[in-house]
Amino acid sequence: MEIVLIRHGKPVTAEQGEYSPKLSAAGYAAWVHAYNHSSVILTSRPKATAMMKYSEHYCIASNLKRAIESAVIFTGAQPEQQWSILREMDIPRYKLPWRLKPYSWLVLSRILWFLGVKKLMSTNVESFKQAKLRIQGAAHKLNALANEQEQVIVFAHGVTNHFLKRELMKQGWVLTQKSDKFWGETCLRKASISHLE
Repeated sequence: MEIVLIRHGKPVTAEQGEYSPKLSAAGYAAWVHAYNHSSVILTSRPKATAMMKYSEHYCIASNLKRAIESAVIFTGAQPEQQWSILREMDIPRYKLPWRLKPYSWLVLSRILWFLGVKKLMSTNVESFKQAKLRIQGAAHKLNALANEQEQVIVFAHGVTNHFLKRELMKQGWVLTQKSDKFWGETCLRKASISHLE
């Protein structure tokens, strides 16, 4: 059996973020909102060899726009299923009195979030603990789907894929390839149940 985790293509907002001026906390919150609704930039496309290699895989995606759009670009069709539990781990926003570049805000916010800092964090953001539990559930669901379909390709997100990979490895999946870049392929294999009988 094989599960392939693909990180979505580069969003328009990510491209803009590289050239963005410094933002206030409110400006960063607006940038995160735009990122979560962003399309994949026209110049970001997967390798043709990868598209051919996984053409027979059962396709699922996160329910966020950039993941669904990436699945369509990659396979030429809508994903078979869209799972909200595969969405990106929340990007927290902290009400801090600084002006920073979007990616500086992102790194700082993630570190504070990983450490469990809640003070000055915007409301309605899942905790790191809640996000990990969500990803554990997604890994179990993916494992069951792979038992049915044998080959599954998943279009999701950078941090989600990182923790999903770790959870699948705990369930006996073996990592054979890894990439965290946009369109990066992380491949895991496991002997099928029928093969073990």
